[in-house]
Amino acid sequence: MSHLELTHISKHFRTTSALHDLSLRVEAGELMCLLGPSGCGKTTTLRIIAGFETADSGDVRLGGENIVNVAPQKRDIGVVFQSYALFPHLTVNENVGFGLRMRRRPRAEAEAKVREALRLVRLDSVGDRMPRQLSGGQQQRVALARAIAIQPRLLLLDEPLSNLDAKLRDEMREEIRRIQRAVGITTIFVTHDQREALALADRMAIMDLGSIVQVDTPVNIYERPAHPFVASFIGQANLLTGSVAAIQGAVVQFETAAGLRIVGESRGLASRGDVIGVVKSERIRLSSEPAADTANTFPARVEACTYLGAMIQYHCVVNGEKLIASAPNRPDGMQFAPGAAVHASWMPADCLVLSSERKG
Repeated sequence: MSHLELTHISKHFRTTSALHDLSLRVEAGELMCLLGPSGCGKTTTLRIIAGFETADSGDVRLGGENIVNVAPQKRDIGVVFQSYALFPHLTVNENVGFGLRMRRRPRAEAEAKVREALRLVRLDSVGDRMPRQLSGGQQQRVALARAIAIQPRLLLLDEPLSNLDAKLRDEMREEIRRIQRAVGITTIFVTHDQREALALADRMAIMDLGSIVQVDTPVNIYERPAHPFVASFIGQANLLTGSVAAIQGAVVQFETAAGLRIVGESRGLASRGDVIGVVKSERIRLSSEPAADTANTFPARVEACTYLGAMIQYHCVVNGEKLIASAPNRPDGMQFAPGAAVHASWMPADCLVLSSERKG
């Protein structure tokens, strides 16, 4: 039995369908990331689990118990909000111990749990300070300490790093993963940041238009998307549409409307028809001469290039098809200026072929 199980959850706000027939299982001790574009239903899903919203239909089970009709404060769930939601008039110790006081835990026990929670987030020395005396990162840690101090059955984090600068986000991301592993608590982390989800998650649930499109490990989500939406949403992907010309086992040849004959690989493509070839930008190589080691090598022209520090992104045109190629910014690497005539190439294994008719 999964630790958390959502079954056929639907939710409407007036005429808007926020969630429809959503089901998800989260295992004990797992960190599950809900990832998707704005408005896809991530936060609504989290609020239904917490009890802040009521689903129109469906069940929510935690540890085998149906908690649909259980009040939020009795669900034994810790929540970390995007805004931290610390009480400005209480000290750090008092903020962290608030949930324990509400549960009427003995004073000595509560104080011990507050100390342990602050130790876990590495804020042992700031217990007597007020929230206004802390940095944004420290306030986020206090909010996390408050959520785990009650030793909940489930931890929910709603875009908790979105208010932090990039460097601090990276640091806090590592801290959250360290703490989650140390405590072993089942966690759901809502984010719209792909990098965050890929780095944190044991598994990811990709959402779109109120539904879950794919649930899998970060590696499989990135390398082997099962749906065109996932392929286009995760990473910088080139989507090449065409019709199948030949299938031999896992190897597929298809032709685009621009006349490119491309060789890729599929995961059980059932029949011929319209397909989408997915090629990540970092898998496309640009060179002055045609590549001799792959069937996929085409003359191209660089239209524009974007300097991104560690990477350089090239916008190219191949027979009218627009491609994006990303190359590491290395002193010994070959760089191309806009207008340059080049050859774009990629291995067949780097082109995942999906049926364009697949809906979910």
